Amino acid sequence: MLTLTGGAAGDHSAVEATPDGRFAALALSVADVSGNPFDGPFPPGFFISALQKYGGYRYAFDPRILSTDPTEDGDFEVWYYAPLEIIKRSGLGSITNLNAAAAYQIAATLSPASTIFSTSPDTLPAATLQVYMECWSQPPANDVLGNLLTRQPPALGTTQFGTLQTYPIAGAGYQTIRLNRVGYYVRKLILIFADASGVRSDTVTPPVLELWKDNQQVFIQPVSLMRAKLYADTGYGFTSTDLDTAGYQDTGIYVIGFDNDFGLQPGNELRNGYLATLQSTKLEIRGAAGDAGTLYVITNDVAPPEKGASSIFFPATL
Repeated sequence: MLTLTGGAAGDHSAVEATPDGRFAALALSVADVSGNPFDGPFPPGFFISALQKYGGYRYAFDPRILSTDPTEDGDFEVWYYAPLEIIKRSGLGSITNLNAAAAYQIAATLSPASTIFSTSPDTLPAATLQVYMECWSQPPANDVLGNLLTRQPPALGTTQFGTLQTYPIAGAGYQTIRLNRVGYYVRKLILIFADASGVRSDTVTPPVLELWKDNQQVFIQPVSLMRAKLYADTGYGFTSTDLDTAGYQDTGIYVIGFDNDFGLQPGNELRNGYLATLQSTKLEIRGAAGDAGTLYVITNDVAPPEKGASSIFFPATL
């Protein structure tokens, strides 16, 4: 949780630089004991927040609801959520944390005021970062009635990743963008379109988005339908005048998910819908862009343990 307090605006009010202002206050990554990232590295912007909001880890887990708007003095509070566990129902994806000498790593860098505010307070607020860890404790072998207890999550060693890739869009017209993050099971693709100035924009977004795998079309939908289906899955509204507000979807962000095969909502899935890829897989986003800009892709993928990929699928880990 990042808290900014003690600012003073003087004769003007602090204003967010973009709709992402307070969410761009940190650059963030979470890494293993060797420094290899699980999540990120995410630069300042609505990136780790997009993974939190659309990743399917909690229902309607909107960071805008969990944050406060900046006051005229520039004070605000934001929760950043960096996921490791994949399935809260079973604990799949939870990682061991038993060696105090080999600690997991969080890297957080505070952004300059100009990234957060379009009009900075005369006295900048002080920033405080508090870190909380959600974890399981290992239970005893039996409960008080003598029933055997499962003492570790299923398919121990399964790891998920949230990584960011950046692709330029040269101009208006049909685009074929080959994604460079392949080799694991793709759980979700979060597509973020931004204009030439780096601000999220729907003027760049193709009206119809396609996903191709090895020259076979696996997904095609108009973005209007994608928004409607995302509302059904997450509860986030999509009225154009309410985008980028609490409880609503966000300008320029669209989701292609493979994680809604159980209860028809993202998260808690059986994994049977994951998109398998190899290092040699040609995975492409296609569509007719409306203008020049940038496509940011957050790839959420899953690496099974070495003992075998089949262990992460139903019925082995219901």
